[in-house]
Amino acid sequence: MHSVNLDLLRATATHHPDGSPKDPHAHHTADCEAQTRANRSALWRTRLARLRKALTARSAKPHKEPLREPRP
Repeated sequence: MHSVNLDLLRATATHHPDGSPKDPHAHHTADCEAQTRANRSALWRTRLARLRKALTARSAKPHKEPLREPRP
């Protein structure tokens, strides 16, 4: 016997037994999802770059030390 439930394999197949695709628009869906992922990734890279720039600019400012009285 098989160690895999064959009904589950049929449920996850991307094509019908006659060879026709179950979802004829699957390649369009995959392209749209890939484009959405790329846009989201670019957005996050832009946000992180802006944050890094702000933190770098803020930490690059010279600190003025308060004047201290000389020790006797």
